[in-house]
Amino acid sequence: MGDGKTPLGLTHEGLARREVLIGALATAVAMSSGGSALAQQWPTRTLRIVVPYPPGGGADTLARMVQNGLGDTLGQSVIVENRPGGSGIPGTEYVIRSSDSHT
Repeated sequence: MGDGKTPLGLTHEGLARREVLIGALATAVAMSSGGSALAQQWPTRTLRIVVPYPPGGGADTLARMVQNGLGDTLGQSVIVENRPGGSGIPGTEYVIRSSDSHT
């Protein structure tokens, strides 16, 4: 298995992207199904979805599909921000260091 593939034949990069896509989809489902959570005064400003990959890829496409539905559901604007590089680490660290609850 020195070819960089997992036992299922996926590359490690492909596996990471799949995990990001699944996580983004799970987040979108959770955000859209929380009826009582939507009754609260949140969000109060624009939401940001951070994609740790370059624009045009699968993760970016999924984030932009979620962006449309989430914005309509919450009645708030949602932007997708791409922060590619370093195997997704800079984008992930950006979200971790974010001090607001809108990223």
